[in-house]
Amino acid sequence: MKWLAIEAAKLMKGVSLIERVYIAGVPCLLLSQAPQPGIRAAINRNKRQQARAGATSVVVEGDDEEGGAAAASGEGSGDNRFSNYEAKNLIFHITGGGWFIHTTATDIPYLTEWSAMTDSIVCVPEYALLPEHHFPRAINQVTDVYCALMSGDAASTVGFRVRKCVVTGESAGGNLGAALLVKLCHDKIVDVDALHTARKANMPVKHESSERLRKLMGDLDSNPSAGDLEDVKEGEEEGEEEGEEEGAEGERAGAEASDTTAPWLLPPKVRMPDALMLSCPALNMCHSISPSRVMGTGDPVLPSGLIQMISTQYVPESSGISREHPICSPYFASDKILTCFPRTLLYVSAADPLLDDAVDFNTRLRRVGTQSSLHAAQHMPHAFWGLTNVFPEARKVMDSCTEFLQEVILDTREAKVASVF
Repeated sequence: MKWLAIEAAKLMKGVSLIERVYIAGVPCLLLSQAPQPGIRAAINRNKRQQARAGATSVVVEGDDEEGGAAAASGEGSGDNRFSNYEAKNLIFHITGGGWFIHTTATDIPYLTEWSAMTDSIVCVPEYALLPEHHFPRAINQVTDVYCALMSGDAASTVGFRVRKCVVTGESAGGNLGAALLVKLCHDKIVDVDALHTARKANMPVKHESSERLRKLMGDLDSNPSAGDLEDVKEGEEEGEEEGEEEGAEGERAGAEASDTTAPWLLPPKVRMPDALMLSCPALNMCHSISPSRVMGTGDPVLPSGLIQMISTQYVPESSGISREHPICSPYFASDKILTCFPRTLLYVSAADPLLDDAVDFNTRLRRVGTQSSLHAAQHMPHAFWGLTNVFPEARKVMDSCTEFLQEVILDTREAKVASVF
């Protein structure tokens, strides 16, 4: 099915780029409606390099062997300087399928549309599935791919660096999309202090540029000048002034670095995405009882028995991990973490058994000051993004989602998300 969807996209949609590559050791699908000669050149270069090394970074369908995947990714090949690659907008899409399958075949048609309407590259990580792999394998892989792309470590593999990024996901992919942001904050992969400082000041976050840090590394790692060292020292001293973002970065760098380690040699932190857009997300993996779960027991896609089975398989009792862990169930993330979330759009079905969880999650996001909105589509089953050719309501939702992506990525202010169907 996946192969047929890919071939149909090439023939009927005129998709210029659909390639499967390894990023951070994880197989990922790269998709673009517009021609991408730079990306294709990088992929072909890695093909040649890995062919000479007896491996390949672009594999045919069915070749999911992970042995040598990290080497096949092309990362560490020496040519991963961040600033050498063109900046591209990125839609980081995480497929649903209850952690048992990837819904790539049904997602490709609307992902192609999103790519065309936003001039973006779409990356779809093919994370490890049940029943062989349980929590936290999938979320760790998704996080590794995201960090490799956003930090620029994967630039030599994919042939671009990221300008703007929107994380999207449906159903289980919605869980992983929200869990990705929770994990970035929970594990301090992003600069949580800067995010909170900016939120308190009601100002946009000023992210430390990975490109600038890499330039510093290239310019200064051999023999940093005294003036540069004085600038770093000033940054550390300014960290003592509460509420100043640059000072906070200097103080943190001074605390984390040893006496012999310069702050610019520390690995740069990645940033949060510019927006989060989810459909029918499985935010709560507990066997909870809510009105929507009771009323939606007969959902044709996600009946109540299937919800419990997936939850039990994803986080088995033998793992010793609580299903209330916020990375497993973003529904239970703390207010401090939710404060760090970017602009968020949630779509659900009015009859979805997971409706109440999404409503509660949206309410908490809004309460902590995050710009978030939730819309319910009528007469739709769970996970309906791929049904645009079947249901008019799904087509309306997809149009709204496309407008949201255009507003975030292309800064189109006139786009408005429809709230009534």
